[in-house]
Amino acid sequence: MCYCIPISIIIFVYAQIVSAIRQHEKALREQAKKMNVENLRSNADARKQSAEVRIAKVAVANVFLWLLTWTPYAYVVMKGLYGNQDDLTPLVSALPGLICKTASVYNPIMFAISHPKFRLALQEAWPWFCVHEPKDDDSKSSKTESEPSK
Repeated sequence: MCYCIPISIIIFVYAQIVSAIRQHEKALREQAKKMNVENLRSNADARKQSAEVRIAKVAVANVFLWLLTWTPYAYVVMKGLYGNQDDLTPLVSALPGLICKTASVYNPIMFAISHPKFRLALQEAWPWFCVHEPKDDDSKSSKTESEPSK
């Protein structure tokens, strides 16, 4: 119950988030068709993924990480209750418990790494860390060119 109830709630809530994002993207595409344009987003936004899609990917990744960290623990507990307990050495029984306790750390890390400004700062601090976030050149849009005087 301590595994099935939380995973059911997590999957239900994140499925609702992903469903809302898909509906929003579908509404944007339909509105673009009505207006006879290819995309409602500007060129800069069209090149990047929308924030909603990135959040959906992070949500799916968080569910996957939760499953990855808690499933071995649930298996060991069920094996200890109903299976052959001779197969459970102290290391086999302790390691999944230690791994599942780190699950609370992964969620903030996933959201931080998915944020573009954090990724840009990470790229500047650690260029060897294989983070390649495109830099937005806002200086071009803020500069005004004056005509040369005659």
